[in-house]
This record gives sequence, C-alpha cells and structure tokens, in this order.
Amino acid sequence: LAVALDGWLDAVQQVPAGFDPLPWYRLQLGLRLSLLLNQSDDEQSAKSKKLKNDKLLRQWHKARVEIKQLRYGCELLVAMGAGDPDWLTLLGRWQEQLGQLQDGRQWYKRLRREKSTAKQQRLLRALRKKGGWQLQRLSCQRGELVGLSLLMLKVD
Repeated sequence: LAVALDGWLDAVQQVPAGFDPLPWYRLQLGLRLSLLLNQSDDEQSAKSKKLKNDKLLRQWHKARVEIKQLRYGCELLVAMGAGDPDWLTLLGRWQEQLGQLQDGRQWYKRLRREKSTAKQQRLLRALRKKGGWQLQRLSCQRGELVGLSLLMLKVD
C-alpha cells in the first residue's frame, strides 16, 4: 500500500498547478453513457431488432447499474460546480424506472416458479403486459439519454 501511495503522490506532483480535471471527468462520464447507448444499439441490431423481452430486460438491468454509477459521478460534478443539477434529475428518474422494470422481472420469475393457480396466471399476464409497456416507453425515451451524453461531451 505504501508503494502504491508513493507512486500516486509522485504522479500528483507532476500535474501542473491550476489544472482542472473536472471537464475531463465530465467528458469521461459522457463517453461512458455514449458507449452504453451504442452497446445496446449494437446488441439490438445484431439480433435484427428481435430480442426477446428477457434479453432486453437483462440489457436494461446492466444499463441501470451503469446509470447508477454515472449518477454518482454527476453528483460529484454538480457539487463541484461543473455539472447541471438537471442531469441528476434525469439519471435519477431513469434509475427509478429501470428499478421498477427489474422489480417486475423478479416478481415475474418468482411467480413462474410457484404452483400455478388461476390468480397467478392473471398476475403473470399482467406483469408481462406491464413489462412490455415499460420496455416500449424506455425505448421511446432513450433520446433523453442520448441528449444527456451529448451535453456532457460538449466542450466549453
């Protein structure tokens, strides 16, 4: 640990005085968001836009984890005055929507494992229908994340 700390301190001393890393950090967050969006585009087109809902749900869950990390990074930027508080609102809303989608997925999986009654079958159909609507809504709202990534990538 001491060797690693010494190496880090040496690297810090090489940074010029007055260097502001926040614009670079903002660019890095914007690139991560852009790569996330491109990755999901590539996966969808590779499967000719015909992914099964379960694969889409897993894909959105991975996006939720990444969006959570991006939100933490944006919190730092906003606290340091280098980010827009609206970015946090947008990422928080996306994180919430993706969390609801994941919760529905977990309930669906759990109900499918249990004994099947007529009531459970109705619940399964309702959950499947709601999940389909949520996936459609997220797909339509994806442009918000594209816009955010462009704002973060904008050089002042």
